[in-house]
Amino acid sequence: MENEVFTLHHYWKIFRKRSRWVLFSAAAVAVFTLIFTRSQISFYQAYTTVKIERQYAPGILSDWVVWNSGDVLDTETNVIRSRTVVEAALRNINIIREGMAAGTVNPLVEQTRNKIKAEKVGDSNIIKISIISQDASNVLNLANEITRAYMLKSKEEGWADSTRCRNSCLKR
Repeated sequence: MENEVFTLHHYWKIFRKRSRWVLFSAAAVAVFTLIFTRSQISFYQAYTTVKIERQYAPGILSDWVVWNSGDVLDTETNVIRSRTVVEAALRNINIIREGMAAGTVNPLVEQTRNKIKAEKVGDSNIIKISIISQDASNVLNLANEITRAYMLKSKEEGWADSTRCRNSCLKR
């Protein structure tokens, strides 16, 4: 028996003899796999990227002096996840409507903030904003609106900085 060689005919004979167990095992694995995959929750992810431009100091030496500390991108990632930006984005896509109570708005903003991840891309000046949600139809709109709200807030702050600087220079 030690040197007996199994041929395809031997394997076919064994399979026919144990076919019920083989088919039952295959069917059981298929059913358990189907049940497991149907019970999984689907998550969808969308992301956008934002390039952060360097800010130059206004004045005579603006070509040489760059106001860019190492924490600018870290600060901007926190601004992207800020309550102001998230609330503005939710208002733009009508998730938050006029007249909603603060008790309703606050949990919506916090839930959305927990879905947002903003991180630097390598050593560049690019921030990747990603959002993970179970709602496939809303995740892309939300990612785009977060980016728009951040860019609008950033532009408004830039205008405010320019106005403060101009007023400061005029007072001198």
